Amino acid sequence: MPKSSERIKREAKTLRRSLGISLTKIQNKLAVKEGFSNFKHLRAQEKANEIKKYRVQVIDGALLREPKESEPYFLFWWLQDTSLTFFSLWVGWRENGTEIRVPRQVNGIETKEFYENTRFYPELVIHNQDELMFWYLQKMGSALVAVDLAMKFAPFKEIITPSLPSDGAHLKVNENIYLSYKRKRELVDSCCSLKEMEMVDNQSSYLGV
Repeated sequence: MPKSSERIKREAKTLRRSLGISLTKIQNKLAVKEGFSNFKHLRAQEKANEIKKYRVQVIDGALLREPKESEPYFLFWWLQDTSLTFFSLWVGWRENGTEIRVPRQVNGIETKEFYENTRFYPELVIHNQDELMFWYLQKMGSALVAVDLAMKFAPFKEIITPSLPSDGAHLKVNENIYLSYKRKRELVDSCCSLKEMEMVDNQSSYLGV
């Protein structure tokens, strides 16, 4: 079914020949007849409806999905101040005494069971780019994000492999874990082959990541 705005545009073009007034004025008059303030108001309402429909299609899939036993996840959640945090893994200290932390890989099924009835309960299980982008932009609660997907998501780059500042950050016990994350991130950035990615996955499994 065509949008109301598209129909009004066609009608306005036809009427302009006989009425001799601007296309914008005709579009506004037709939109008012359909209960809107003007044509711009009609377009805004159509866009809002499209976003609502898209949200239902995208987010319903993530809401209804259960984690896969064989799939590793990161657990992220949005705080009330709209900052993003995550279930973390310590990898070292900076000279100023602050910790260096990266997202910890988790078992999605166990994580949902552990955090049930808490504010950290992952409402969404995200497996594709559309779901991830919508959740990220809307800042919607907590989510389990498939690790391979998160690794490819540009806004997560600094979170998953934080830059080590020149003020003398020192990695200690978990240096190998951090470096395996960093190598995997570099491979994603360079569009690596599946074989190369599998080699890093195998190394990460060996390290307990």
